Amino acid sequence: EEEEEEDDDEGEAAEEEGTIDLDLIWLQRVDKARENGLATLDLRDVQVRKIWRGAFAALPAVRVLLLDDNDIGALPADCFEGMPNLQELQLSNNMIANMDVRAFAHLPRLSKLVADGARVVRLPARIFERVPLLQELSMRGGDLVALDPNLLAPLGELRVLNVDENKLTGLPAELFTATRQLTRVTLAGNGLVQLPADVFAPLDALLTLEVGGNYVDFRPAALRQYGICGDVAAGLRIFATSDVTRAIEPPQGPCIAATGDDGGGVDDGETGDDDRGLSAAARAAVAQARRAGAVELDLAG
Repeated sequence: EEEEEEDDDEGEAAEEEGTIDLDLIWLQRVDKARENGLATLDLRDVQVRKIWRGAFAALPAVRVLLLDDNDIGALPADCFEGMPNLQELQLSNNMIANMDVRAFAHLPRLSKLVADGARVVRLPARIFERVPLLQELSMRGGDLVALDPNLLAPLGELRVLNVDENKLTGLPAELFTATRQLTRVTLAGNGLVQLPADVFAPLDALLTLEVGGNYVDFRPAALRQYGICGDVAAGLRIFATSDVTRAIEPPQGPCIAATGDDGGGVDDGETGDDDRGLSAAARAAVAQARRAGAVELDLAG
């Protein structure tokens, strides 16, 4: 009898601390969304720990699902089944270490997926196979160490890719083959040490490339080897990191490596070998930034 009384006391204490039936909190919100036909289901910071198949059943009205700031550790197969019209899924600031290849299998209209801070090391090669309308993918600030060559192959509509601040040291040569609609790619803060030749060549619509915090040479004279040239280079903004963090002025015209001699060199003692390949105006701006101690300078305008 004494043991039973102790168990009762522990149960009451656990209830007071809110450690029992935590799932009821967010499942009640799911039921409310189901009953009222809500378009946005807000489950941020409600201690969601686990998602299972059927948890989001019969929610055809939901267009936006917010699951940020929870304790989700994994996305199992078919876990979002029941939301065929979902367009935006927010999963940032969880502890997601595993994503099943069928995690997004029932989201045919998904256009925006944000899972910043995920602890996933590698994504299944076919995980995006059933979300062909995805336009924005963000997985920044995570533990990704490599991307499968075919990871983005199903995403012909993708416009924005953000995988900065992960642990990528390289990219597969075929990564962007099918993503010709990409306008913005962010790879900053990964520690990239090498890129395949012409890796960015398929990106005819690319407008912004952020590559600061890596060890790859993105000075204008080196851009051609990665497939950045011609009309794409003419309008592209490349944010790179040197002793002055700046947006490097891309080379203009055909795919010809810059020589660093544009007939208008600036020799003021402030520019150096690292600035060869920049235009006269760019070198002057870099020199001015160095003198002023600037940390960011936009030379692409």
